[in-house]
Amino acid sequence: MRALKKEELRCLLSKTIKFQGDKLVNFIEKKVYSQEFFRLQKNRVFILSFFLEGRAITFSKKKIASAGICIGCFSHSGKIRFLIPVLGNLVLENKENSVILSSKGESKFIFGNHPQKENILKISKSLRKNDGVIFFGPNGIRLGFGEIFRDASFLNLNWKKKILIINQGDIGKYIRNNK
Repeated sequence: MRALKKEELRCLLSKTIKFQGDKLVNFIEKKVYSQEFFRLQKNRVFILSFFLEGRAITFSKKKIASAGICIGCFSHSGKIRFLIPVLGNLVLENKENSVILSSKGESKFIFGNHPQKENILKISKSLRKNDGVIFFGPNGIRLGFGEIFRDASFLNLNWKKKILIINQGDIGKYIRNNK
């Protein structure tokens, strides 16, 4: 495991800004205060505590499969793709970029479909194109994350079957991949 290079860290933080927004400084301060670090192993990004990192150094690189929480993977083109554990670690309680789905939309979303306009109960007003959003169910449970695909002007039109938000990750992904 090695520390992230400047370009990799810039890519990670630029993707994190989509979900954190103005709260990125608070997020970084929290990670520094709790002594958590980002580490890379085989194109996978992990969050490690200082204690766990000290323990992992005693093993050779070939003997460690993973250490910490895997939050994403770097693609061959150098872009990062977040995984579901990012919901609890990087994406905090940011209600500014939130979308609340109906119960019917929740089940469709967990099966991997992009949410349609008719399945959205509530959406934040301050969202713009390419902003990161967090999906919540009607009960307030975090379901996943995505990105706004169209401008906010499309939200007011009467297109019920149009896709406005892209599903980038949901909690049903692990169930679908393990079958």
